[in-house]
Amino acid sequence: MKLKIFLGILSLLLVGQPGNAKYESYSVEGGGSISGKVTYAGKIAKPKKIVPAADKTVCGAHDAIYSEELVVDTSKAVKNVVVTITNITRGLSTRSMPQAVLDQKGCVFRPHVLVVPIGQAVTVRNNDGIIHNVHTQSIKNPPVNLAQPGSVKEISLNPFKVPELVKVSCDVHGWMSAWLWVTEHPYVAVTSSDGSFQILDIPPGKYKLEFWHETLGKLSQEVEVKGDKDMKVNLVFPAK
Repeated sequence: MKLKIFLGILSLLLVGQPGNAKYESYSVEGGGSISGKVTYAGKIAKPKKIVPAADKTVCGAHDAIYSEELVVDTSKAVKNVVVTITNITRGLSTRSMPQAVLDQKGCVFRPHVLVVPIGQAVTVRNNDGIIHNVHTQSIKNPPVNLAQPGSVKEISLNPFKVPELVKVSCDVHGWMSAWLWVTEHPYVAVTSSDGSFQILDIPPGKYKLEFWHETLGKLSQEVEVKGDKDMKVNLVFPAK
């Protein structure tokens, strides 16, 4: 029942996700960029501290574990917001993107939000020396449910073939969660701890810029990118 409820929510979040239009890659010259900052208009709440229910000698032994469902600093900057262009059909290849690596350290997935290009295997590391379980929940791609013993330092997930948002959890340590943003193009960024982001080498044109956050939801904004120019876009999520 829980899985059905989650998949229903996930399908709503996926509305507007790119992936249906065919994307064409080429060498972009004289492209522009988009940069900015994402903030939150609501009250800043202290992140919930998580008390591990298992493997306490490893989980949270060195660093306390806090929920990452909503990370907002004192300036109201929001971390872990995915910023992407949803209607781009031509641009750089995903080969320009770094290798996707999801780490498990201190019984926390790092990073909490990871951008993954289609066609690229995801490396999952286990730095804890205890058993973990990599369990993905998806709609368009086959799900994965793999045990990763402490002696197995790395495993590789098969490449995703279709762009979508994928939830990752660990069945051994129920508080562990992460998100994989599977994309067919490299025009995606995740906001850092100061809420900032930057997307480079964008072909000039008019685009729809989308902002997604697991707790705050989704907002979008129309932007125009000009050659060799940086477009400043600052967005504020309304209070919840």
